[in-house]
Amino acid sequence: MGKPKRTHQTFQLTGNFLGFVVKDGFKVKGMRVATPKGEHYIKLTREARASCFPLPAVGMPLQVTGEQKVDDEDGSITYKARQIVIAPPLSTVMAPTPIPQPQRKKQATKACILVCRKSDCCKRGGRELIAGLRKELGDRQIAEQVVIRETGCMKKCKAGPNLVMPDKTRHSRVRAKDIAALLDKHGLSRDRMAG
Repeated sequence: MGKPKRTHQTFQLTGNFLGFVVKDGFKVKGMRVATPKGEHYIKLTREARASCFPLPAVGMPLQVTGEQKVDDEDGSITYKARQIVIAPPLSTVMAPTPIPQPQRKKQATKACILVCRKSDCCKRGGRELIAGLRKELGDRQIAEQVVIRETGCMKKCKAGPNLVMPDKTRHSRVRAKDIAALLDKHGLSRDRMAG
């Protein structure tokens, strides 16, 4: 079974802009345009994406030119835009319809404690500090809400071990015995993390 035969032709559509089609949360791949014949998905080339600036507002009339492929077997048409320009308003162009946005679950952001893992900090108690942090977070039952991220040099080697708390406060010469008071000072307790 071979590939379906397709006929390539140029096209020019005039219609109202309905919105961009985004992939992976940030890549603009195409756009939706309403014409008197219905709604169309149009794939965008790099040139077409560049010609979309300034960004069109929803409902703005556009004139899109490019290449269309017609599947000879089922008659389906796919569009690929090469150029997009703002068109004069046409009374025959359909009114814009609201674009349903997918509902995304909000991911709870975890608090992050940065701990230097370079040799000077490790020699001064960095390993014990990380072990103590993990134990204390587990004892407080907030280990799931707080991430300990090991980093490179924080440029305070002589004052190690160094760490940065979630509120971006830097602490030096931290000992394992100081961890409980440090977590309390920065609000990393079970009661505060639950609220």
